Formats: sequence, C-alpha cells, structure tokens
Amino acid sequence: MDIAGIRQYMTLLLSAIENNSNPQIGQLIHNAYFHRHWFTVGEIHRRLQAIVRFIESSEFLNHYGRLNNSDSPCRIAFYSEENIPLEEFFSVLTLVAMGHEIQYKGPTPADKVLRWIFEDMQLQGLFRGRIHFVEDQFSAFDKLIVATRNPWPETNRRLLHQKHHTLDLCRYQSVAVIPTSLSQNFLTELATDIFSYFGMGCGNVRKIFIPRDFDFTLFFQAIEIWYETMFNHHSYMNNYQYYQSVYLMNRIEHRDNGFLLLKEDVQHRAPTGVLFYEYYDDDQILRQQLQKATGIYRVCVDSPTLHGEISCGESVNQLFLPQEEIIDFVVEA
Repeated sequence: MDIAGIRQYMTLLLSAIENNSNPQIGQLIHNAYFHRHWFTVGEIHRRLQAIVRFIESSEFLNHYGRLNNSDSPCRIAFYSEENIPLEEFFSVLTLVAMGHEIQYKGPTPADKVLRWIFEDMQLQGLFRGRIHFVEDQFSAFDKLIVATRNPWPETNRRLLHQKHHTLDLCRYQSVAVIPTSLSQNFLTELATDIFSYFGMGCGNVRKIFIPRDFDFTLFFQAIEIWYETMFNHHSYMNNYQYYQSVYLMNRIEHRDNGFLLLKEDVQHRAPTGVLFYEYYDDDQILRQQLQKATGIYRVCVDSPTLHGEISCGESVNQLFLPQEEIIDFVVEA
C-alpha cells in the first residue's frame, strides 16, 4: 500500500477543506447535514482531523504497513449503516491494502463525503479501479460484509449466511468505568466520549459505572461545555425531549441537566439523549466481569490494562486500527 501517497493526499485534502480551497468537497460537507442530520460540518471536521492525525502517526505505518496483498484477491460486497461520518474509512482501506476489490453500499442517503474521497483518491492514482460505490444491488461478489448497529434477527441472519459467505459486524457501543479517585481531566475526556458524533458511534460511551459515593454535580459541570452543541441540534434534542416525556409521564426516576438524561439501568446501550449508569463496589471485579460481557465494543477506564480497555477521550479515533474480524474473514477459504 502506498502509505506516503495516502498521507500526502489526506493531509492536502484536510488543508484544502480548512482553507475552503476545494469548493466541491466543501459543498458536500456543508450539504451532508440536510441528508443525514447527524453528519454536521463540525462532526465531519472532527472525524477528518482525527483521521489525518492518525495517518500522519507512526502507528498508521506500523498497523497498515504490515498488510500484504492477498495471494487470492476476491470481490467483497460491503454494506454499512454508517452511524458516524466516514465510519468505514479504515475498513475499506484495510481491504484494498490487502488487494481485494470492493463494492461499497451505505444506507439511503449514503455518506457522500466518504464516497467523494475514495473516488478522488482513485482519480489521483491510489487504488485505481478497486473501490466501487453501489446505490442499488450488488453485482457478482465472493464475500459479503454487513456492518450494523444492532444484531440481525436470528432467522434473517441464518438465511443470509446460507445464501452468501457472510461476516456480520455488529457495531456495539462502549461503556466507561469512573474511578473512585476522580480527576477533572478524566470527566472532560469522558464528556468527549459521550457527545462526540452525538454519541452515535461504537466508540461512544452510552453507559457509565460509578462508585457509590459518586458526585453527579461534578459530572454535570464537566459536560456543560457540550450544552450549546447538543441544544442547537434538533434531532438530538427531539430524542432527549421524547425520553424526558416518557420518564416523567411514567414516573421513572432519572436525573436531568437540560440536555442529557441519566437513568439507572442494567442495560449497556442507552438511547440518544440518555446515558445509563450503574453503581459498583469494586472496580477490579467489575472490570473482570466486563471482560466476559457481550454487547460492548470497548471499556473506557482511567488506566487501561485489560483486553478491550482504552483510555477516555479516544472516541474520536474509533475504528482506526485494522479489524481482525475483517482480516480473518477475507483470508479464509
């Protein structure tokens, strides 16, 4: 894979976007909100800036430089629900780095910024002819990858696997364990993990585990910096107000700061506008239990030591590393 070429292209592209010197991609970014209300200019910029920071780092070279062309390249059909802007950027990059040909399809309407970037990359000589964007049905393919936010019904899943060689990726969301010794910086980073991309991505925290003596006042103070962004986004506030009404009408106990509802719940994924919480007594026991839990993408902690744990504040970098499930799937016979 042309690491240097990708770095140069993405760095120049981000510079052109920030300096308004490429009106075509600039217009696509500004119009994205009208097609997908979660894809605001601010969140697209947040994602692009994070992508470029990662591509310019040594970590990108370490992980993607080791991907070799397959001895048996195949035709991959890839469908994604695209919960956040450019969600599958590195998934597509992984597949083309391994020499495969991809047909990519998103929901209607799809992420036009992702499509424009990869089509322009091919015009510039990167991955030429290896990435095709599909609006209707896939044409002939060897393997199918489906990335969704929720698990498929078992009957549908079984039928899909009977018909095609399929990998179904469920983009579960993340949880956080708040330590007993709390710092303001931890809460600030946690706020980013909750609210970046409006909490729609798999790396976003949808539930927190808190000690018995947790001070909610400190938490609400830390997230106040997100008030304007959330309050001025009508789709987010529609969700918030809907669950606010449900909880009030049904007299369900909750906490409310005017743009986020906190509800005690054993489930791991809260709806948009809500954050679930659960008390714990021993954080080490809890973290061991979360190792065995299903339906969790990552566990955000103060000092990560266990598998699947990451530091708070990493939500902007979600789905950056090559995904082993995808690599294993495409290399198997």
